[in-house]
Amino acid sequence: MVLYNVDFKYNNDIELIDMVLTLYAKTVYGKDLSNKETTVLRNYMLKGYSKRTKKLICTDLKIKPSNLDTLNYTLKIKGFLHPHPTNQQEKLLDAELVKLKDVFLEKGRKLFTVDFKKV
Repeated sequence: MVLYNVDFKYNNDIELIDMVLTLYAKTVYGKDLSNKETTVLRNYMLKGYSKRTKKLICTDLKIKPSNLDTLNYTLKIKGFLHPHPTNQQEKLLDAELVKLKDVFLEKGRKLFTVDFKKV
């Protein structure tokens, strides 16, 4: 096995989570995230899905709640958000995103490995 190592330098958890989300989206889902989608997911990962978080996102991105609803729908279609089983107003983060947050912020590990396999 041949390894190629790159050190990613970051200033804060926001930069770290943004990069992890970008790598994860591309390698696992095969999808790119827009800057707004990354911001929305990051906020849900760090602050949870709530009315307060949604309001903060709208303020941060300078968008209307209806625009956020559209972003949430797009993230649901891409597989990052799931409907809440009992509350249609709520969404749940994909379980793997919760694990990513735990690994990179709670447990202090900072290694993201990608094994490239030709299909």
